[in-house]
Amino acid sequence: MTKPPHPPSLKPSRKLVLGAAAVALTVAAGGGTYAAFGTGGDAKLGASSAPAATAKVTKTDLVTTTSFSGTLTYAAQRDLKAGGAGTVTARPPRAGDTIRRNQPLYEVDRVPVVLFYGEVPMYRELKRGVDGIDVVQLTENLRVLGYVGVSRAGQFDAGTEAAVKRWQKRLGIAPTGVVKPEQLVFLPGSVRVAAAKAQAGDGVEVNSPVLTVSSGERVVTAQVEDAMRAKLKQGAEVKVAVPGAGEKPGRITKITLSVPEDGAEAPSGAALPEQPKATVEIALDGEVEASVQDRLPVTVTYADQLTRDALTVPVEALVALREGGYGVQVVTGTVKKTVQVTPGTYADGQVELTGSALPEGTVVEVPST
Repeated sequence: MTKPPHPPSLKPSRKLVLGAAAVALTVAAGGGTYAAFGTGGDAKLGASSAPAATAKVTKTDLVTTTSFSGTLTYAAQRDLKAGGAGTVTARPPRAGDTIRRNQPLYEVDRVPVVLFYGEVPMYRELKRGVDGIDVVQLTENLRVLGYVGVSRAGQFDAGTEAAVKRWQKRLGIAPTGVVKPEQLVFLPGSVRVAAAKAQAGDGVEVNSPVLTVSSGERVVTAQVEDAMRAKLKQGAEVKVAVPGAGEKPGRITKITLSVPEDGAEAPSGAALPEQPKATVEIALDGEVEASVQDRLPVTVTYADQLTRDALTVPVEALVALREGGYGVQVVTGTVKKTVQVTPGTYADGQVELTGSALPEGTVVEVPST
C-alpha cells in the first residue's frame, strides 16, 4: 500500500518530510553526480567496498501522522444574561474564579443572583401551585443545602414554600416564598468565570450579558479545511502538544460543519476569504495544570494511516535503479546484490518494502549520507 499524496492544505509531519527527502538520491544542480544501480548482478565486497553500515529488514507497524493547529480553552463557554433590569451593585467575580452551588454569580439592585444546579434554565416564577422539572431542580438543590420539608413529587407545595422563605432569609432578601428569574440561575454544574461583561454601577436590561462562564474542563478547538475534515473521525485518538505542559492524549468528541455567513460580500473585486469547513472539539484525557493559560495555541497530531506488519528498512537504504524505480542492496556474507523493491508507506525514518520477496531479517546496505 503506497502512501497517498498529501492534500495541498495539509502539512505532513517533519519526520516524513525528512524521510521523503532522504529517498531522493543526490542530484547536484547544474549536472552533478547521480548514483544509479542495475539489478541482478552480484558483486564481491573488497576491503575498500565493504558497506559502511547495514540494517535488517524488520517487521513492524508504521503510522503516518498529520498535524493541525488548535486552541486550548475551557468547555461549554457561554454568556449569562440578566433575568431582570437594574444596576449591578457588587463587584463581579474575577476571571478564573469558580462559582458553585448557592454562591452568587452577580448582584443587581442589592439582590444576589444565585447558582443552582440543573439542566433546564430558569424561565418563569416558581411559586406555590406550580409543578414541573424546574420545580424538581429547585427542590433537589434545597435538599442538598439541608432544607427539609420540600416536595419530592415536583410540586411547589406548602413545605417547599416554607423552605424557600428560609433560604431567602439566609440570602438577605425578602422572604416572599416566590423565586423569580432575576434571583436564580440553573446551570449543569459549577462554572468558571471567563470574563465580566458588566461592572459595579453598570445598568443592565433583561437579557443583557453580565458574565461569560464555562465549565472547568479543558478542551481543544480547531477549525480545519475540508480535506482535513474528511480524514478525521469522531472518537479517534489524538495527541496534543501543550507548550509548557508536554504532550497530552485526547480524543475527538465533536466535528461540526461550519455554515458560511449569509450575505457575505467581498470588497470591490476581492475574493471572499475562504471559510473554515469544520470545527473540531477534542477532550483531553487527564488534567491540565491550572497555571497553563487559557486560549493557548497547541498542535494536534492525528494518526491518519496505520500499516500493520510492514516489512521495512531505513529510508536511506533505498537506491535509484538505472532502469527506473528503486532497490536495496542485499548483503550476504561477502556478496552484495541489488534487488528491486517498491516503496510503500513512509514513517519515522522507515519505508515499507512492497513488491519484493525479501524476508524479515535480510541484511541490506545503508549508504552513508
